[in-house]
Amino acid sequence: MATIQTIKGSIDSSELGATLTHEHLNSGMGSFERLGYYNRDDAVRRGVEALQHAYDVGIRTVIDCTPLDLGRDEGLF
Repeated sequence: MATIQTIKGSIDSSELGATLTHEHLNSGMGSFERLGYYNRDDAVRRGVEALQHAYDVGIRTVIDCTPLDLGRDEGLF
């Protein structure tokens, strides 16, 4: 099988399982936080809830395609 690079390191492609291939776990503009429109703790809570729901229905891999200028924050999860 092929090797896949993840944020936690390389894995064999056979470990991916059911995969969502184009997700945005966090999005917004850079100024949202400064303007009071964004709460990081709330974003983490909602993201974890969404990922837990996905896991509960059989999803094992999520590919987050959020670009840097739309709020990608790999430290959230």
